[in-house]
Amino acid sequence: MEKFDIDKEMAKFKGLNIIEKCSALDDLLDDLEDAQEQIICAKDEISEEYANVFKKKFHEEIASFIAETFDGKIPYVEKYGYQIMYDNMPIYITLFCTYGEWSICLFVKSGSTKHLIKLAGVLGVNITGNEASLNLEVTEKDLLSKVKQILLLSDSYEK
Repeated sequence: MEKFDIDKEMAKFKGLNIIEKCSALDDLLDDLEDAQEQIICAKDEISEEYANVFKKKFHEEIASFIAETFDGKIPYVEKYGYQIMYDNMPIYITLFCTYGEWSICLFVKSGSTKHLIKLAGVLGVNITGNEASLNLEVTEKDLLSKVKQILLLSDSYEK
């Protein structure tokens, strides 16, 4: 892709008066803003398509793991994600993908995040979050293993 060159664009304005040059630059700026918007939309669309394909695959594999390991007893709650009990506290697990970067979101509907922090602490991943949730940054390669590890740490897992 050719890099934008303002000097090349300015050369096209040779012979124009100041008002015409400024108007041409305004038009150029509008074109560049439109192009930027189109690029952002394309990036969002590609990211969403990628996330949808892999989320479906990951959810199928997680559902299979839950069926095999927990006899299907870990529910998926619409709009919240997988519900586990950890130290007798309900915690929800949701998968997020933003531009190819995956994270596992752990959250509680009410109460302290100390259980989330305790749970996340054993996983060895980067953590961000707020008073109600934690986002665990993981690679696509590690996503399933980290979700499985979380499930195995839950109160639902009987060793």
